[in-house]
Amino acid sequence: MLVLGQMKDVTEIRDAKGNLVGVYTPKAMTAEDARNLFDLDSARETFEKEKHKVRPFREVLAKLTKMGHAGVAKSKKRTRKMA
Repeated sequence: MLVLGQMKDVTEIRDAKGNLVGVYTPKAMTAEDARNLFDLDSARETFEKEKHKVRPFREVLAKLTKMGHAGVAKSKKRTRKMA
């Protein structure tokens, strides 16, 4: 997780097989900057192709915790409710 803190641009996060896990957006970037870099149509297309692979966040978090990835427990504390 420390590596992400050094990133200055939007960064795709991928697993060992190259599957997209998520996108990291630096805090200093404005919402407008992030929207300009994000292709919603492409994201929707990818979702339609891969929605059978979707798992709830709690399952992903549990798996990462079980695997012993550092920082997972800490990130849970920082989670905010989104409106």
